[in-house]
Amino acid sequence: MKVYSNEFRERVINAVKRGEAPLSIAKRLEVSFSWVYRLLRRYRATGNYEAQPSNAGAKPKLSESDLELLSQAVNENPDATLEELKYLAGLSVSVSTICRALKKLKLGSFSYVVGKF
Repeated sequence: MKVYSNEFRERVINAVKRGEAPLSIAKRLEVSFSWVYRLLRRYRATGNYEAQPSNAGAKPKLSESDLELLSQAVNENPDATLEELKYLAGLSVSVSTICRALKKLKLGSFSYVVGKF
């Protein structure tokens, strides 16, 4: 998702203050109407239009010790399914998280399929 500069955001707010309709602002500046609407809603509620911090530094769902447990479960049960590996490692995350962790550990290439065959 593209992060627009605070100067650009301020231009949108000023255009609304001058009486321009949000839809025409969106068309003129080539941004989505929903982005303009969300920006205005937040500005009216908080008085702030600046970009919010990203979630790029979010805490990983699995710790190093969790990854070690998962690696050990794979070594002991190489034919186990993702769901079985989750149970054997004692982890309480989604199966897709297990799949991503195994890719990170380079323990296989998987294509996760949901549902019954």
